Amino acid sequence: MLTRRDWLRFSALTGAGGLIGCGSDDPWVDILPPDGPAHDSILHGTRAEIDDEELELVAGRVPSDILGFVFVVGGVPYGDGTPLFTGDGMVMRFRFEGGRARAKTKLLRTDCFRLDEVATGDLAFRSNGQLRMSPQLGARNFANTALVPSPSGRILATYDAGRPWEIDPETLDVVSPVGQLSTWRPMLEGIVPGLALLPVHMSSAHPVWDPIDDRVYTVNWAAPIDGLSLEPFARVLVWDGRTEPVVTELIDASGAPVIIEQSLHQIQTTDRYLILNDGAFMVEAEQMAGGDVTRAQRPTTVLWVVPKASLGGATATATRVEIPYESAHFLVERGDAGDRLVVALMHQNSADPSEWIRAHDVVHHSGATVDPRNVGMMVMPADITPHGRYVVDARTGAVLESQLLDDERLFGVTLWSRDERDPARPLGQSHWVTLGYDPELLTTRITDVYRDQASRILPLDELPQVALPGQFLRVDHSSLAILDALELPFGWLPMSPTFAPRRNGGPGEGYLVTIMLGPEGDELWILDAGDLSRGPLARLRHPQLDVGFSLHTCWVPDLAPPGEYRVDRQADYGDALPLLREDARALARSVLGLAAS
Repeated sequence: MLTRRDWLRFSALTGAGGLIGCGSDDPWVDILPPDGPAHDSILHGTRAEIDDEELELVAGRVPSDILGFVFVVGGVPYGDGTPLFTGDGMVMRFRFEGGRARAKTKLLRTDCFRLDEVATGDLAFRSNGQLRMSPQLGARNFANTALVPSPSGRILATYDAGRPWEIDPETLDVVSPVGQLSTWRPMLEGIVPGLALLPVHMSSAHPVWDPIDDRVYTVNWAAPIDGLSLEPFARVLVWDGRTEPVVTELIDASGAPVIIEQSLHQIQTTDRYLILNDGAFMVEAEQMAGGDVTRAQRPTTVLWVVPKASLGGATATATRVEIPYESAHFLVERGDAGDRLVVALMHQNSADPSEWIRAHDVVHHSGATVDPRNVGMMVMPADITPHGRYVVDARTGAVLESQLLDDERLFGVTLWSRDERDPARPLGQSHWVTLGYDPELLTTRITDVYRDQASRILPLDELPQVALPGQFLRVDHSSLAILDALELPFGWLPMSPTFAPRRNGGPGEGYLVTIMLGPEGDELWILDAGDLSRGPLARLRHPQLDVGFSLHTCWVPDLAPPGEYRVDRQADYGDALPLLREDARALARSVLGLAAS
């Protein structure tokens, strides 16, 4: 019987060759590219925009029955060792029609983007770890992490440390932030003058635009920070898409304010509950200010469960749930009969996506200083990433049922997608990508911190010492099994998968559309969502499809106009202007069109 270590070594040696067939005249067979050299294209991307142009077919054929529009967002890397999450937001739209594919891309020119473009001298914005800031103008909100669609097709671009921004699905222009500055509460106040104009608002990169309620549920929070007399808080904002969000403060069963220890990267809704995941996306304020600090994340997942009916303002009581093993992303079933919540957690054991490789880091296995080309990259996880399925009592927080999938293919699992058209369906299946495993990206900074992590499954001395390729995985959350997988050629990194349904297809029948970072250029791949092991059906390119680091996605059947909600800039920023230095005040007025106050 193969041990886990044997399996990992065998997987690395065999590569993707065993998945390639023996040849066929069918254009949908054998179009996987060969292995290629390692590359750092994830650290680089173009700022050039594509103006609704057709993609070139490299191999295969675009299915004629693929429906709708796929939207992808990511950060354009600065390419100077700055962490990947710190990059200007770029939204990409892929349109499928008549067996062809078109692409349109645009930078998200939010207010802080526009100021960053023109600020110079000591007004200039500079990157410091996970934060990019001008002391005189404030902090950047990159809006580069996820896209959240409404039932009618409106779309929000989101970020963990900023207000969501609505974008126009047709033009891809930014339209308005959600909520006035006075509605949101900043994490850091009074540290530098510019934070009065552009504050840091901790939120969720995955708010929910509830498909049945047709309301947005998001959060605004601050964790306690050592050395600062900051009052922690946790608040829920409920937005109807038309008027100012309603804010509710969260308290626990004792009546004390809910304390978020790590982050609220993702939240979810059921019929009657809002679920917040205080998860494995460890926010160290010192890092955001350029500090060289790494702390181990909590070895458990903490969920906070709040009745949606209580979110009408003032306060609401949240129930705390604690589950073994870390996680940042999760899925829930819509139905909550009997107050039973069915939750699927994608565990991130010893894996904190807010960590990145610094220039002085040391490679765990070799003891050598990291390759300078890898500075800014996310660090490899120091353990496997199992998937769990749990049944939770929403009233008491008790975990009633627990299952765990521990599979050797669950290494470096990152992004996912699933058929979201019927919110009442059970969890069913979802599609995941892994970036593979590169031992040169595992540093002693991480292994020292997580060496004795209570949740550890794979001992440190059994971590792979050879590179593993990325994969596509189809996971069933009822049986908790991997049903289908495609191991990729070396040198190809899968990013941002999106389920796109098939015309006249049933639930889960359709395609997986994924950006692929390749050794000689980036591509868009289309796979059969029900048969990943078959390989891509189509590979497409464009000279300006140079993506870098892309993240979460959404699918919509048609393009809808944005809503009429607008935050008035004068009302939003007017009170902050007198607090700014004269030259900063003049620049803000000029760029944002503000009158003198």
